[in-house]
Amino acid sequence: MEARDHRSATLRGLRVRPVLLLALTLVLVVLIVGPALAFPDVAGHPYAEAIQEMADRGIVNGYGNGNFGPDGHVLRQHFAKMVSLTLDLPAAEYECYFTDVDRGLSPTDPLFPDRYIAVCAAWGITTGVTDTTFAPYDNMSRAQLITMVARAAELPDTPPAYSPPFGNFDNTHYPWAARAYRAGMLDDLLGMGAGYDFWKPATRAEACQMLSSLLAWKASDLVAVMRALEDSGLIAEDFFVEDFLITGDWAGVIISAHAVDTASAGLQRTVGGWQVVRIGTDLSYEGWLTLGAPENIAGFLSEYSELDIIRDVLAQSDAIDVDFEIRDSLILGRWAGVVIGSPGLDDLSILLYKSGLVGWAILDLGTGLSQADWLAWEVAGEFCPLAIAQFLTPC
Repeated sequence: MEARDHRSATLRGLRVRPVLLLALTLVLVVLIVGPALAFPDVAGHPYAEAIQEMADRGIVNGYGNGNFGPDGHVLRQHFAKMVSLTLDLPAAEYECYFTDVDRGLSPTDPLFPDRYIAVCAAWGITTGVTDTTFAPYDNMSRAQLITMVARAAELPDTPPAYSPPFGNFDNTHYPWAARAYRAGMLDDLLGMGAGYDFWKPATRAEACQMLSSLLAWKASDLVAVMRALEDSGLIAEDFFVEDFLITGDWAGVIISAHAVDTASAGLQRTVGGWQVVRIGTDLSYEGWLTLGAPENIAGFLSEYSELDIIRDVLAQSDAIDVDFEIRDSLILGRWAGVVIGSPGLDDLSILLYKSGLVGWAILDLGTGLSQADWLAWEVAGEFCPLAIAQFLTPC
């Protein structure tokens, strides 16, 4: 079963799933001197440090007797909550569509379990056992545990010739396990190797260890990307990272500052870390592709730095109202063409032009202009690109 996309948007035919947003407070390394163990039964346990970390973050709790039960099994619905809390996902915003998931099981947590399962499904971290069922009371297998964490980390594909020490044990879970192994996220799992039993039920301790590895992976990449931006001199203290996407050796970052348009930055991994390839809001999807960015990075950068601004321009103008919706858009440098429609009305075509930090301005709106009419538009010595004119003319 394919996971339902979170806030999926279509940009020139490209499906883009926004990256998982990790709050900066989660990626700061917390140094604890001489911590007191939260649970007496984890003393000396191989995963004691990870269990303590998850307890300190409020992600796991113990039993009524004060113990943690590190070797106990993990239910699917419980791990969905653990992942959601680890990544600070907006669980309250999602409704669960699985028919076998209960609502309101916890008197102290109204989101459990349905909202946590819903957000994990929406973000592509988990899937149901069928289109409509989730099996919330089934124990998590190690394979399922690793797959969910690898999806949450958005790990890049392995090279075609890559071969981990374990064989292909399952068509669904093996590719994710291979990605996790290559990324080093399985290094701290005891017994990992050729004889590892992926179908054994995962323990509560193993779940904590994998979530700790997830945070370490997220933190290492985001900190490196932030450092690359800071070292480049392209951002100042009043900027903050709004969202980011990492795919293999490429990263896309959205940065914002007070009273300044959102800017998109493309970075590429080098031996020494990350280097800035390009920063700016005037580069189109095709422009990012020309620089070598993968399709999902290019789509992420062009959509989040451009399309949202265009939507705001249209919403604030008298050209459209709430009855209209944007059906498609094309962005080329400083030019944009947008098609909007409304029930019972013909589609309208809109031409926009970007001017500095002011953002986008509407040049013309209508359905009767020919391709030659669109091409005749000139701003600051620039004419409407042919691709934009061709895009708008059928409307």
